[in-house]
Amino acid sequence: MLDIGQLLRQTREARELSLADVEEQIRIRQRFLHALESGDWDALPNEVVARGFIRRYARFLGLDPDELLAQLKTTPLNSPVEAEIAVEPRRPDTSDYRPIELDMYEGFGPRPRWLRQVLTFILALVPVVVLGYLLVRFGLPLLLEQPGSGAAPPTVALPPEGQSAETPMIVVQETATTLPPTFTPTPLPT
Repeated sequence: MLDIGQLLRQTREARELSLADVEEQIRIRQRFLHALESGDWDALPNEVVARGFIRRYARFLGLDPDELLAQLKTTPLNSPVEAEIAVEPRRPDTSDYRPIELDMYEGFGPRPRWLRQVLTFILALVPVVVLGYLLVRFGLPLLLEQPGSGAAPPTVALPPEGQSAETPMIVVQETATTLPPTFTPTPLPT
């Protein structure tokens, strides 16, 4: 009876596949594949992951994963497995190791250049429009106002001595510009 690891390795070699080819197809690292083939269960993360690796690897090689997992139940993962044929464990061939390349933006092409330019123009135009609005709304009236052309501040004139101060008089100095008519309050009877 062949060990699970030997069966996996012999099936892979019969198909003339390297560990790198298998890694590329099923996305299991070469070191884990080598650990499965050599029966080094301690090199695998845990028992659940090891069973998942065996299931995926067996399906890829065309073997029955349920049969391999049933055989695995008879030999616990943590106990050393005695091989029928003493085979010196091989080190993984790191010369053909290639990292897995994942395309994170699959389906998303680069944005068109004209779209980027339009967005940049709009983002640059927003502060200019806001600044122009603020200048017209608040700055322009201040710039157009000439010193001395505005209305003089009103002053309160007190009545001459001896007269009653019933109604205070507000005197506005006249300037060259015409001012709107002023409202004079009528005194309330007391």
